[in-house]
Amino acid sequence: MEVFISYGRESAAEAREFADDAQALGHNVWYDADLTGGQQWWDQILKEIRRCRVMVFLISRASLDSEACRRERQYAGQLAKAVIPVLIGTDISDSVLPADLRGTQSVDYRTSDKASLKALARALSALPPAAPLPNPLPGAPNVPISHLALLRDRIAGLTLLPDDQRSLLLELQTRLDITEEAESIRELLSSLRKRPDLIVSVANHVDALLRTTEGRAAERGGVRNLSLLWSLLYGVGVYLVGLLVHELTGDRSFAIAVAMVLIVVGVLYHLRWRRRTT
Repeated sequence: MEVFISYGRESAAEAREFADDAQALGHNVWYDADLTGGQQWWDQILKEIRRCRVMVFLISRASLDSEACRRERQYAGQLAKAVIPVLIGTDISDSVLPADLRGTQSVDYRTSDKASLKALARALSALPPAAPLPNPLPGAPNVPISHLALLRDRIAGLTLLPDDQRSLLLELQTRLDITEEAESIRELLSSLRKRPDLIVSVANHVDALLRTTEGRAAERGGVRNLSLLWSLLYGVGVYLVGLLVHELTGDRSFAIAVAMVLIVVGVLYHLRWRRRTT
């Protein structure tokens, strides 16, 4: 089954984990893990919504606040696509859910355990037959303007009064904790720092934030390098174990089977480790 995942950017780690679980159930999963924005990004998303059998909407504060997620869900509704709400946020009540989701049974995925996986499997298997796409297709929703693009426009504005500078700085500082946006926020802070009309207190605060986050960026780079080193060493280890098993048993097929098992175990362990470090 073709599954489209709609999620808020702050929940990228949960989206990856959910996608892995859905794929383990034998479904083909698509979500915009590598796309960054703009018309081409949005056109690709709309194409995947038209192609999918079901949209899974990961419910979190981020997705409920996201204009892109709202438009994705609205477009899926216009195409008569099935939508399964999946709860991943811990502070969400039914009272804050949009009207189109309130009457739909959601899957509680906050624990990501076997019970959650079984509930997901039941929800997917209980879907009614797919409806054909309407002809003609409804008009495509306009590409949403990202929050980061709005911040960039504010920084590039002709005038930025002291109160506006303080407000902008607070927004940027708040979003620094969002891993997926950290690098972009650093670039925006650097752009803000270059403004000639920046007041001293804001300039000093920006300098302090850039110094602090420089260390975090270096740590993330270190994690990526460690990940590559681990993969290289593990690959060499698997190759050597395969040679040893072949030498001891003389059975080439058995040696290959052992190596494949080690590769699968290594990939699963590596994915779990990456989730904990991103």
